[in-house]
Amino acid sequence: MRVSPCWLAETPVTNAQYRKFVEATGHEPGRYAEDRRFGGAGQPVVGVSWHDAVAFSEWLGKQSGRSVVLPSEAQREFAARGEEGRKYPWGKEEPDESRARFGLRWDRDAPAEVGSYPAGRGPFGHLDLAGNVWEWCRDSWDAQAYAKRAQARQEAMDPEVTGQSYMRCLRGGCFVLDAQFLRSAYRAGGDAVNRLGLIGFRVALFPASVGS
Repeated sequence: MRVSPCWLAETPVTNAQYRKFVEATGHEPGRYAEDRRFGGAGQPVVGVSWHDAVAFSEWLGKQSGRSVVLPSEAQREFAARGEEGRKYPWGKEEPDESRARFGLRWDRDAPAEVGSYPAGRGPFGHLDLAGNVWEWCRDSWDAQAYAKRAQARQEAMDPEVTGQSYMRCLRGGCFVLDAQFLRSAYRAGGDAVNRLGLIGFRVALFPASVGS
């Protein structure tokens, strides 16, 4: 699997950033925007569907004059694994409380502010690629996508599962799940309309769209 060069946001979108989108467009706020545990300005926005994430990306693209999208599953995985195929974004060491937010309780805990775990930086400098919140990806969900590519015995360039499936890909694990879900290669899918307190997103753009 190979991916073309692209720019991936250093962290997930925050509540403060998403609020600007809501104020500018009248779009429905995230489900937990007014929740004390989840609504902090520096926390990742959660309670947003895949469709909400796409709408934010399109709005940001219009504001910036650039092509802003959700990252594909392949782009998101490459950002976490790097060229050496890291087990976790920071390397092979098992997760601990210095590198990621995980293994906590839904009824009393919450996502940390973005960038709170610098020891967990990925191979290209990204933060929060493991733990804290799941992140929507652009792809439709296909549990067998990687197995199919392996069977084809071809090195796919910019692979992406397209289509109108109601399920979309999720990556990264979250603050209430165990360490096994933080692996860079771990894959999951979710209903595109879900607005859960465990799911956020980050955006991407391609170098060709970066202007002065």
